[in-house]
Amino acid sequence: MADFVNVHVGSFVSLHRTMRRHRRRIHPVTPQSMTEFHLQLTGEYAHLSMIQNETIYSGIVGATPEEGTTLLFILPGIKNLLRTGSTFLLDGTFSSSPSFGNECHQLYIIMGITFNTGFPIGFALMSRKTERAYTTLFNKVLSIVPEWQPQTIIVDFERAAIAAIRTMFPNTTIRGCWFHSSQAVWRKVANIGLIEICSNHRGAYDTVHMLMALPLLPTNSIAEGFETVRAYYIENVQSLISNNNDYNFTLLFEYYRSTWLAGL
Repeated sequence: MADFVNVHVGSFVSLHRTMRRHRRRIHPVTPQSMTEFHLQLTGEYAHLSMIQNETIYSGIVGATPEEGTTLLFILPGIKNLLRTGSTFLLDGTFSSSPSFGNECHQLYIIMGITFNTGFPIGFALMSRKTERAYTTLFNKVLSIVPEWQPQTIIVDFERAAIAAIRTMFPNTTIRGCWFHSSQAVWRKVANIGLIEICSNHRGAYDTVHMLMALPLLPTNSIAEGFETVRAYYIENVQSLISNNNDYNFTLLFEYYRSTWLAGL
């Protein structure tokens, strides 16, 4: 039978303090700004951004208030997809980005589409969402991979990003993401107070969802489809709802016409 030795290891509190002390010795202090994060990534903690002896951090760009500050990360193992790929998805998210004291406004992701699958290639932490900020970002990517010449780019309908893409890649086909367009329409439905009537009236619900489905039509049929949805609403919904809801549907149709039919 093995002999057991009674060893005193201290209390949980003291062990926790010891672990935190050792962790602080090897982990960088949480950066409070994007510039501070850049200095960590290029200074004594640069080794933490290495994958297979290559860094994922590609540098900082942005020299004016309009350009803001952007930190770019590109995965070395999949970077070649920028050269060989033809279709890319560009999408921004705020919820997953570090705030850096509210300085960072979004995490912008560049994904390559191949084998019907999206592969994340680049990640950009951006303090601004202006056309100049996106142009500066795309210029930085091109300085690293000059062969990046996408045939098709799928975007989330952000006008500043679309304008920058048209400037930087004039021969590229720009396509909108149906998911994002549907989200935008539903936000408008909520903002003008149509959620309740859509929950209680099937015709109102169908009208909204037919508007959401219009981007799935052939491009030359969308305007006709819009008029068909309006005719459906007039025939099947308008007389059965309150004047206030009817007015709000008028606002919804005008929003869709000006934003999605004429605005893009």
